[in-house]
Amino acid sequence: MLGLAAFVGCATMPPGDLLTARDTYDRASRGATAPRDPADLNAARQALDLAEKSFAEVGDTQETRDLAYTSERRTEVAESRGRALELEQESMNLARIRADAVDREQPTAGGQ
Repeated sequence: MLGLAAFVGCATMPPGDLLTARDTYDRASRGATAPRDPADLNAARQALDLAEKSFAEVGDTQETRDLAYTSERRTEVAESRGRALELEQESMNLARIRADAVDREQPTAGGQ
């Protein structure tokens, strides 16, 4: 009886790929990615939902693991694009600061 209970308990354990996909999505959804790239993060969420549904319906199958893997990769894409957008914004800000500094260093026509 104990062996059967242990087997049933293991049968409901999510595959490592699904656990990793959940963690990756949770990290991204609480980080800087969420406001910067909500569309890609939403695609990652949809992929994670498919993996969760697959696990609930058929358990730890190759399809479930593949869907979880896809979700994790989509989340990573969202994080990368979010970082790229952040860096682009920082670059624009630095360019604006440089332009302002150059403008301040230029002598005015009436000042000479």
